[in-house]
Amino acid sequence: MATVFAASCLAGTECTRADCRESFEASFYLGMSIDGFAAGEVRRYLNPGAADVLQERGLAGINFAYRLWGAPNNTPASVDAGHPTPEEEKTMARTSKAGQLWVYGETTHGTRSMDLNCGARLGTAACASQPQIPGAPFENSLFILRNATSLEAFMGVRYEFLTLQTGAKTPTSLYLKAQAGFATVTNSGDSAKDIHHIGIGALATKGDFEGSYLEAGLGRTDLFADKKRWRAKLDGYLSRKLNGTVSIFARFMVDTDLGPHADSFQTYIGFNFNLRRFDVSNAAQR
Repeated sequence: MATVFAASCLAGTECTRADCRESFEASFYLGMSIDGFAAGEVRRYLNPGAADVLQERGLAGINFAYRLWGAPNNTPASVDAGHPTPEEEKTMARTSKAGQLWVYGETTHGTRSMDLNCGARLGTAACASQPQIPGAPFENSLFILRNATSLEAFMGVRYEFLTLQTGAKTPTSLYLKAQAGFATVTNSGDSAKDIHHIGIGALATKGDFEGSYLEAGLGRTDLFADKKRWRAKLDGYLSRKLNGTVSIFARFMVDTDLGPHADSFQTYIGFNFNLRRFDVSNAAQR
């Protein structure tokens, strides 16, 4: 199925800049969440009824980001080859400190373990015995959206203030961010749980690992019964391009009070689809 799907994807063009992102980025993803090490409050809220030995959820969602201000780092291709001219070195020094302001958003729709019928949904990432590109990504996304029992949504602003390793194969941007969000479940009868944080991190802007990041911050998570505020948060996202449209990702998140109260450790694994390069017309015919 992976070979068939890859043929319906639009090939991407090679980028020689230090920052290969467009002014508007959008994608959707399919995957699974492994919640075995999540705090009891988090598991009971997002995945009620799951057996103690099975703490997995099917996931689907959308990511977007828009550059409100600033321009990408346009370091010349000759810099990557290790032969910059004096003028190009001046350009590197100037553009590496040029700031960018982004606004972004993310949704995560999750299905409970007890609602995930893997006998009929072997194509979903949560049911696959080994990683493979889903053969019908729209169909599998629609299945999870229709059967979702939890929703997490986030929106924030990110200020990128310094580019590191400008001439390397994988340059990164240092950033500061402020993010607000919530989590809710179906038929809970309660208001949504607030999930907010501020943080600092580094984001890869070019190469096979473009989009990968590592960040740390402080914030609030109302899913916990105690010590909801000023919690330390770590978020690591590793993405590897498979072709011009599809990338495989793994994400690890830590939410801790740095003390005796409950902590949470969650892992996401799945596939991300670049909507700009996805051949929607071809995929819709499948």
